Amino acid sequence: MGITTGLLVASGHLRKFEVPLWVILLSHAAIAFGTMFGGWRIVKTMGSKITKLHPFGGFCAETSGALTLVGRSWGSGPRGGSPRSSGAWPAASSGPGC
Repeated sequence: MGITTGLLVASGHLRKFEVPLWVILLSHAAIAFGTMFGGWRIVKTMGSKITKLHPFGGFCAETSGALTLVGRSWGSGPRGGSPRSSGAWPAASSGPGC
């Protein structure tokens, strides 16, 4: 949304940097369709091809991701799913236990 709005401001279509409603809705639709059509491939790649993740390791990854999310919500930093999962999955699959 920021890049799209920035381009609109730079091209002169918007006078100031305020994200229009249609940009928000279009971004939401793009994320939803991307998740709907490609989300399973990302989960499959992260869970079985990049790392060998088993059920116990998956539990550890989700738990550590949730704890990271709670911890980061008290401070500043990324609060989305991707930053926490990209660190939690490899960490959970790197050893025999959590």
